[in-house]
Amino acid sequence: MKRVTVMVRYRHGVVGESRRTAHLVVLPASLTDVPDNLGAVCGARFGPGEAERVNTPQGMPCVSCLAHAPVP
Repeated sequence: MKRVTVMVRYRHGVVGESRRTAHLVVLPASLTDVPDNLGAVCGARFGPGEAERVNTPQGMPCVSCLAHAPVP
């Protein structure tokens, strides 16, 4: 099954600004929308309504996600 890696971060107001880093989430390529419950490569968990997709590089990346990023 083909998979894609997307960037997500906590929505404004869910956590403090210093914790709104961009995390990497690996999803099946067949998904058309980001699911409600997500797990980042670093182990961070996002519940329903807590995450927003980051479509362009913005904000600080999660260093742990970068260190554990899947590579082809």
